[in-house]
Amino acid sequence: MASLSGATIATTFKSLLKLAGNTDDLVAGAIGAAKQVMTGDGENTPIYLNTDRVGIGTAAPASALDIESTTDGNYAARIKQDHATGWGVVIDNKGTTTGDPILSLTSNNGSNQVFWADSDGNVGIGTDEPAATLQVLGKIRVNETVADGSGDKLLLASGGSGDGGSITFDNHAHTATVFITGGGSGGTSSYFNGGNVGIGTDSPGTWLASGSSSATYLDVYDSAQPAVLSLGGNETSDAATVGIVQFINNDNADVANNDADGKIIADISVAIETDDSNAGDDCGGDMYFKTKPLSGSLATRMTIKDDGNVGIGTEATAPTSPLHIKAEGEGEAVVLIDNRHTTAVAGDKILECYFSDSNPHTNPTSATYIHFGHAGDTDVGSIKGVTDINTIQYLETSDYRFKNQEEIIPSALDKVSALKPYQFFWKDSKATKKSFGFFAHELAEICPDAVSGEKDAVKMGKVLVKDFVLDSDGKILEDQVFEEKEIPDKQQADYKKLVPILTAAIQELSAKVEALENNNQTGDSNNDQGNQGNNNAGEPSSESAGEDSGGAEGSSSDSSSSSDGESASSEPSSDDGNQGSGSSGSDASDDSAEGSGGDDS
Repeated sequence: MASLSGATIATTFKSLLKLAGNTDDLVAGAIGAAKQVMTGDGENTPIYLNTDRVGIGTAAPASALDIESTTDGNYAARIKQDHATGWGVVIDNKGTTTGDPILSLTSNNGSNQVFWADSDGNVGIGTDEPAATLQVLGKIRVNETVADGSGDKLLLASGGSGDGGSITFDNHAHTATVFITGGGSGGTSSYFNGGNVGIGTDSPGTWLASGSSSATYLDVYDSAQPAVLSLGGNETSDAATVGIVQFINNDNADVANNDADGKIIADISVAIETDDSNAGDDCGGDMYFKTKPLSGSLATRMTIKDDGNVGIGTEATAPTSPLHIKAEGEGEAVVLIDNRHTTAVAGDKILECYFSDSNPHTNPTSATYIHFGHAGDTDVGSIKGVTDINTIQYLETSDYRFKNQEEIIPSALDKVSALKPYQFFWKDSKATKKSFGFFAHELAEICPDAVSGEKDAVKMGKVLVKDFVLDSDGKILEDQVFEEKEIPDKQQADYKKLVPILTAAIQELSAKVEALENNNQTGDSNNDQGNQGNNNAGEPSSESAGEDSGGAEGSSSDSSSSSDGESASSEPSSDDGNQGSGSSGSDASDDSAEGSGGDDS
């Protein structure tokens, strides 16, 4: 009760409260019978008591408790709990209707919704229709007065004890830094610092930086349309770079330089291609793929030009073909094509070359399948189609303009006779029929051009020590395992290099056969001439004897002898050359003996 010490009766009377009104004395605007709790002088009525409502500052309470203040600068209501363990305000709504308000705060005579809490447990700020546990219509500002930046946090929890994470807004140094921290000791932090974004680092020096020691991922995903990650610039000069994706190893030491210990170990970049400073906004794009070797600097390994040409290898930045490979493959293949089909079957292929033209061989100049050359001579051989025939030629340069000191191959028959052809089985082969060929080191002694390599040479190479491990469907579960070991450096042979020697040997053999034939023909001719001579020699003797004898007896005797000789010598004329020759010699001896006998008798 207020103290009355020193107060006058009038002032004391004013400080007292009294009840006024009864069931017959209704307060204007009140609902049902009401009582007034008035000041002692009856001039003010601070409280109006209705049968089910209380009005403070209003004679027409519209709710169980209705407080209305018309005094500027004062609180309409103030509730203070001055006990260490007491509760402030408890509002308990026993209603069960979904969405009914529990607490509603408005301004401007109820036209502006300031705060709303409903029976669903949703809270709205700036809205009386919250669709979530907390829905804010307007701006949110979190402020603390901690000068070191450790305050100003928005804490987020996923349930249970502890924080699920926090968002910290730090502007104490005017750096406009935002920290997003995951809950727990292993939570990942993200930082937004002056326009730079850091993931796992609080000092991002670029637009987007990551400092997490564990694996990090950047997923760009859209279920309704293709996800797009855009990198761009505003360039007008030819070859100017507009975007780079870099791959960094922070364990390397050098940040600034592209050298052996540089942090950048690979990158993908795109540069513009233009010939008019992009005056017509018509530039193209070239893409470059770079890697850094173990000891060396970043270098371009593959290029995709604006015209679609692809260059692979060192210095392959200006490919002139759809696929241009340029590499320094010392002791290694520049291109390795590996068919991983573990069990080769009919139809498996390593390389397929064909023309879309249904008959490319009608134009032999365009029907080259593979071309061979080197820096000193770009045209040393090729595989071509034969004009108008669906077959292939395996060609190598044979132009006379590139040859000198030519001479006929000597002793070709001797060389062929020295060759040692064999029939044999290949080791580790499942063949059931023998092959034909030579031993390369023996062939090299006769025709060095046909052989490459040295006898019994070795080299270091890969040896298969464990084959594929396959599942029941034939898919590879474990790859092949190879070891580096000393293996034979095989000699190889090109049998078509024997063609010139074989040709020369055939020519030598042909010349010998021709010579033999000529000798035989000459012998036949001589025999014929000898036989003819004998015939001619017998006839004149008969005539001469007949003419010169002058007597019938001498003429008869010579005629009879001549007739015998002519008959003997005329028989071989119907035989072949060899028989004629032998018969001719034999007949001549017989004729001679007969003549002598005749003469002697």
